[in-house]
Order: sequence, then C-alpha cells, then structure tokens
Amino acid sequence: METIKQLFISLSDADPASIDWAATFEELPGWDSMRAVNFQIELESQFGVDLSDVDSIGSLNLSTLADLLRSKGTSLDN
Repeated sequence: METIKQLFISLSDADPASIDWAATFEELPGWDSMRAVNFQIELESQFGVDLSDVDSIGSLNLSTLADLLRSKGTSLDN
C-alpha cells in the first residue's frame, strides 16, 4: 500500500504526516476532481489495471482501494 500512498502524496499538496489514511480520498486535504482523474490515471499506469468501472476513486479509502486493486490481480508491495 506504500505505492498508493506515495502516488497520492505526489499528486496532492497535503503534508504526509497529516493524512488520515482511514478517511476516504475525497476527505483528504487537497482532493479535487482534477486530482481524482490524475490519481486514477496514475493508478492505472502504475498497476496496469483498468479502473473505468469504478464510480469514484474518491469514495474509497486506502484499504478499500488496495482491496480493489488486489481483486483485479495486482500484487501490492505492502
């Protein structure tokens, strides 16, 4: 899950120490629709998956996103 965290941090203005990873992405500081699109594109590129069937990445939190990626056959680093 560290890769997901790093992708989010790289696309946001949030202080990594202030991020509550139990929150949904849309509840995290710096989240907006453009970041949502960029985050989804980066996730698809990084993990080689198609997330077009996901209604809203923002409604997921770190754990549920990791579960979704695993369900699509992705092996996460942790």
